[in-house]
Amino acid sequence: MEEVQHEVWQRLAPSASPGPAPDPEELCAFTDLYGTLHFLVSLQIIETTLDRCMVRSNTEGFLHKLNLTNAGVKIHLTFKLDEEMYSRIFSGKAERLALKDQTVIMDVASSIMQPPLSVVTGLWCQRAHPLSGIGLPLLIPPEAMEMGLCGELTLVPVSVLAPCVLWYPNLATSVTRMQVLLYSPIILPLMGPSAFLQQLPNCLALEELGLSGLTFTPTHSTPSDPLCSDIVYSIEKAQCEGTELEWIPAVKQTLSLFLFFQHCDPFHSELSDFMDSEELLELHLEAVLMYNRDALIAALNSLLQITLKDQQQRHKAQEKMVSAQAVMLSSVSSVVSSSTNVEFRAACLDRMMVA
Repeated sequence: MEEVQHEVWQRLAPSASPGPAPDPEELCAFTDLYGTLHFLVSLQIIETTLDRCMVRSNTEGFLHKLNLTNAGVKIHLTFKLDEEMYSRIFSGKAERLALKDQTVIMDVASSIMQPPLSVVTGLWCQRAHPLSGIGLPLLIPPEAMEMGLCGELTLVPVSVLAPCVLWYPNLATSVTRMQVLLYSPIILPLMGPSAFLQQLPNCLALEELGLSGLTFTPTHSTPSDPLCSDIVYSIEKAQCEGTELEWIPAVKQTLSLFLFFQHCDPFHSELSDFMDSEELLELHLEAVLMYNRDALIAALNSLLQITLKDQQQRHKAQEKMVSAQAVMLSSVSSVVSSSTNVEFRAACLDRMMVA
């Protein structure tokens, strides 16, 4: 851990510096409440022109993205802004997800939402279901290789469609948002916008995927939007149009794409080597994405088709059911109106009014 902290201090931005050591009594009270402290980082920002509220928001966004794929670690954040203390804990329901050459501890409870009124409480699926794609070997651009980014570079895409509604095949759903989150080889969030990903809707087979109207939406991390990514897309046209019943609103779903980079260089042995590669990858991230554009688009299209297959079958079945409702109602009305049995007609009308 001392080696890790040394690397952190060496790579701090000019506006940040190591903070003061924690008060021994506060540290003792913390360990009594939460257990052993495994890693501590204390930073202070000395740049007075920075928007401190934005710094806090960006820090929370980064730590939340970090916790989504490192759910086995509980992160305690404490901010002191203008003598005001603010604390937050990042934790989740951990589940191992095996990728090509590593294991990611995903938070499968981060997308839990309240079920609609039509769903009995307690029967709503209380977890997400990550779906891993096939590892895609990436070509490293020549300019990145000249800077020292060598070895083998791979990308493994993972999709999550939440909340899960597989228990309710007749419940109308609508994917209203898609987001992309990128992670470095040591599973740290890669921050910042990407021109390649902003143009992604123009490259995907949106009609085939049932994602017509997908557009990039500029955004930033906020505490009120716990899954907010730097790359977010909104869907203007609801997919459930024509299948949603008036008294049962469609369940809005978010489609998340986690893009995990994996890097292997046989000449790396020291921690500083791995950190240098991390920085080089982040520096040349846009070039790597553009250099592998066609292969990336094909891989994402393939994963999205598998992810949304059940969704599309659900919509087709619901369309058939909605189109058949008019015929069914007409037939029932014809039978009831043509009956000469007053009691039968009254009973049918009463039941239809209750339904």
